[in-house]
Amino acid sequence: MKQGHFQEEGLTLVEVIIAATLTTLILCGAFLLYERGVRDWAWTEQQTDVVDNLRVAAERVASELREARGIDLPDEESPTTDYLQFTNGSGQTVIYRFDSVQGELERSVNGGVYQPIASRIKEVKFFRLTETVEDEDGNMDVVAKPVVEIKLTGKGRKGNEVTVRTAACARLLSE
Repeated sequence: MKQGHFQEEGLTLVEVIIAATLTTLILCGAFLLYERGVRDWAWTEQQTDVVDNLRVAAERVASELREARGIDLPDEESPTTDYLQFTNGSGQTVIYRFDSVQGELERSVNGGVYQPIASRIKEVKFFRLTETVEDEDGNMDVVAKPVVEIKLTGKGRKGNEVTVRTAACARLLSE
């Protein structure tokens, strides 16, 4: 009888188990990275929406303020308010106010209906900038500048906050 060499081909059970375990670990790691990436992308997208919303609203208010003929803040003693009234370049009375119930910045022209300008807002502040000057008698007076600083704070769906600030000088009042 002829004796030949018997050659085994294939993998042992231990090798198959090790390969399956390594493949599972690699796939789980890849899935976790993918899931984290999707979650971060969604969060960034939502943050970008909030910032864009605030930026557009702040730019709209600032643009109108630059052409204002008169600025009326409700309380001269308080430098900060969530309400701004001014006369625009066309002579119309424009009012911006914060509706805290709806979380919206709203705009009205000549006493008309308030229209929402931006939503998902937590806080709106308008600051009338002032400076201290000395009058002819040597007394120090606080004088309101024709500059209003606008601060809008928005909130995302998960409660994260973003703040946008800008300032506008009423050109017609600064001359």
